[in-house]
Amino acid sequence: MGRLWEVAPPATWGILTVAATLLLAGFVLLSHSLVRRKAHGDRYTGIAYPGRLEWTFRVGAGCLLLGLALWAVELAAPVWVVAALGGLAAVAFGLEAVALTRR
Repeated sequence: MGRLWEVAPPATWGILTVAATLLLAGFVLLSHSLVRRKAHGDRYTGIAYPGRLEWTFRVGAGCLLLGLALWAVELAAPVWVVAALGGLAAVAFGLEAVALTRR
């Protein structure tokens, strides 16, 4: 990692910063939804509207997977790893879009 600090172009650090922000947001959203569900059970309706926990969970999972995919792309992971993470993030966001249109 020390060598990466010396040779990585500034664009790499920008992308890794975005990836780290997505990972942090995903972790916070997942933590919020899981802690609230444990504290209040399935009856908890969230702050704004019923179903907020499901929204928070799906978006958190999507952010986590998208952040991992960006991180993997930038650090030259195998293509199948990046495709799998990106596909899982797309599924998470797609499920949320379907859930929002059914309300």
